[in-house]
Amino acid sequence: MQLWERAGASAVLYEKGNEALEAGDFPTAIEFLESFSRVSPSEPHAHYLLAYAYYRVGNPGRAVAQAQAAIRLDRGRNLGYRCMLAWIYEMTGDTRRAYEEYLAILHVSPGHAQAREGLLRVENALKEERE
Repeated sequence: MQLWERAGASAVLYEKGNEALEAGDFPTAIEFLESFSRVSPSEPHAHYLLAYAYYRVGNPGRAVAQAQAAIRLDRGRNLGYRCMLAWIYEMTGDTRRAYEEYLAILHVSPGHAQAREGLLRVENALKEERE
């Protein structure tokens, strides 16, 4: 298969995965996005989308691994990837790790609204745990 043919197939897999994700068909999204990741393993956004899809099908371990892969491949530049990881931690009850991730985001970008909101939610959850 020529490079241009592989790139075209890769784009189709990504597009179909994204469409399935938007339609709420998370198992199908995972299937296409995993295939895309095998063809284009260094594309961080596919891992970000997979993190969300795996969370939605009830596989938080894979969700965390995919979010971490997105962050690693992106070298931490896209704070949205870190927000996804923090949110997954928050949604699965790992408030300590969620707190640490939201703080790390705010350290880099103090005005990051999504991280500020998440940090407030997590701080409230931690307070409730202590009471």
